[in-house]
Amino acid sequence: RFSKFGVSASGLEAYVSDDGKASDTEDENLQAELRISLLNMQLRPVVLFNGVTGLMSAVWSAPSELTSAFK
Repeated sequence: RFSKFGVSASGLEAYVSDDGKASDTEDENLQAELRISLLNMQLRPVVLFNGVTGLMSAVWSAPSELTSAFK
């Protein structure tokens, strides 16, 4: 494979739960990372957001159109 990528997130249980219960997950545990491999060489992970403030900043600054990973 030429390239491979993956996204991992942690601490989002309170935001995607449909049982209506409040989670006791602390905001500091919210995090998402992007991992990229090129020619089987793992690059350093890129942190997409940390905490609620970073999540909301990422949501509000995202473009309204879909963006292709390869342009």
